[in-house]
Amino acid sequence: MAEFFRARVNSTYEFDLSETSLSDMDQIRTGPDAYHILKDNRSVHITVESSDFFNARYTIRIEGETFEVDLDTPLDLFIEKMGFAVAGDNAVDKVAAPMPGLLLSIYVTEGQEVEKDTPLLVLEAMKMENVILSPRKGIIDSIMVSQGTSVEKGTVLISFR
Repeated sequence: MAEFFRARVNSTYEFDLSETSLSDMDQIRTGPDAYHILKDNRSVHITVESSDFFNARYTIRIEGETFEVDLDTPLDLFIEKMGFAVAGDNAVDKVAAPMPGLLLSIYVTEGQEVEKDTPLLVLEAMKMENVILSPRKGIIDSIMVSQGTSVEKGTVLISFR
């Protein structure tokens, strides 16, 4: 089954990208952050002006016009589909593993103040490294796991004050 990514452009226009739709494009890297793409007999030049890998946010320029692009990964879409998205972010007082996996990295420490979407840790699951982001602004109260630990779905990883 092909993986899908959801792209939001300038926080208004939204569309899905799949491995198939991406592989149907003829693309050539023309520089460190520049590409020439040919799709459906249409040629465009794209430059990636900035990228925030952890938050999957990119600023790109296509034919001289600048766009802000946010990507939802297959894991983001799976979590949303399973109903784990929370309406009231400030009500979240802990972060649990969305699926079983191996904890590869922890980016925060107890007592650290974090902003919403700050990378907290990396969970390897289904052969993918998944960066778990903070669901809200707050202070890390406790880290219940250590690097290298295998966790089950629902295991509490981090709690907030």
